[in-house]
Amino acid sequence: MIDKLPILLLSIIGINLFVQKLYQGGLIAVFNNPKKNHVSDFFYSGVKYWYRFFKVSITVISLLVLVFTIDAEFDGLIEYLIKDLNSVFLDLIIRSLRYLILLFFIGTVSIISEYTQVYLAINDSLKIGHALREILFFIKNNFLLVFSTYLIVSIIGALGAIVYNIVAIYIPRSPFYYLILTFILQQMLIIFRLAITMFTYATEVYIYKDQNAEIVNK
Repeated sequence: MIDKLPILLLSIIGINLFVQKLYQGGLIAVFNNPKKNHVSDFFYSGVKYWYRFFKVSITVISLLVLVFTIDAEFDGLIEYLIKDLNSVFLDLIIRSLRYLILLFFIGTVSIISEYTQVYLAINDSLKIGHALREILFFIKNNFLLVFSTYLIVSIIGALGAIVYNIVAIYIPRSPFYYLILTFILQQMLIIFRLAITMFTYATEVYIYKDQNAEIVNK
């Protein structure tokens, strides 16, 4: 199906990325200056930071392509090493470790991307390379705090999706008025995802500003 609809698929991804960058720029600006006029600041900052965030996203997509390419090569190596062992348990353990490593790298790349965008917005910087270097040092010095916070928020978001899918399975498809309940649940899921996204950006802005706050000696 992906081979049959490449233009449509790429168009949807492009539109989604465009909207996300506008949304993210506005949210970061609001969380950075909560006392400002939220409406005007949200839309102005969304447009102002869009191009910078888009360039970061292109870089991140390139890194993710590299990660998945390495993962595919690693999967081929696993196939070669265990093809003569005939051990289902060993195959399960190795592949589980592979997926955990893959998720770790995807999460790390996502964290670097989002904190780079936070840096660009808070410092009103245009230098993508400099921002990336600063964020790498920042994450290195605060890795446990940054990664654990991101992981906790991600788990909360995943739990919401799991609960929705479990509940949706048990909702009958007929009579027709059950469709109204399904629609309501879908809207609740959308609102929940929106809240998780806002929570993610809020924690990133707070952590970055808190860890870089000037220490005042009395």
